[in-house]
Amino acid sequence: MHHSLIGYDAKAESDDSGSVDLNISDIYVNTSGMHLKGNGSMTDIMGDDPLIRVDGSLEASLDSLESFIPDSLHMHAEGKIDAHIEGNARLSHLNLYNFSRAALNGSLSFEDIHIHTPGDSICVKIDTLGISAGPEEIQSRRDSSRKFRLMAVNGYINDADIRYRNEISLKGKSIRM
Repeated sequence: MHHSLIGYDAKAESDDSGSVDLNISDIYVNTSGMHLKGNGSMTDIMGDDPLIRVDGSLEASLDSLESFIPDSLHMHAEGKIDAHIEGNARLSHLNLYNFSRAALNGSLSFEDIHIHTPGDSICVKIDTLGISAGPEEIQSRRDSSRKFRLMAVNGYINDADIRYRNEISLKGKSIRM
C-alpha cells in the first residue's frame, strides 16, 4: 500500500485593471520513495504572455519507486535521483523555438544506479551521472560584436558499465558531454 502526502498554499490576486496573479508556495508531494517541494508563481495569468516563476526540487529512490514498475517488465532498479529547476519564463518561451529566451536552469543527477532486466539480459551500473541545462550566451565566430543566446546542456558520467547479453558491453570513466 502506498501512502502519499500532498500540500500547498495558493493565493490568487487581481487588481483594478483585471490582471490576475497566482502564487503557489510551499508545495510538496511526499510518496513512497519520492519527495517533491517547491514554489511558483504566474503573473498576469489572463494576459497574452504570462510570466511563470518556478523553484523546485525532487528527490527519488529507485528502490522504492520500483513498486510502480509493472511486474511484466521483470525489472530491478536501485539508486538515487535528484533534480532541481529554478528561474522564470514567459509562456511564449515554452516551445522548441523560443526556449533559449527562458531564464530557466535545471539539473538532474543520478547516484549508484543499478538497473537489471533478466529477461532482456540488460544490466546498467552507473556510479554518478549528471545533466545540467540552462541559457548560455556565446559570441559569433564571424562577427565578434554579435552574441547568441542558446540553451546549453552539459553532462558527465563518472563510472558506467552497461551490458546487453554477452553481445554488447560499454564501459566508461570520467565522460564529459
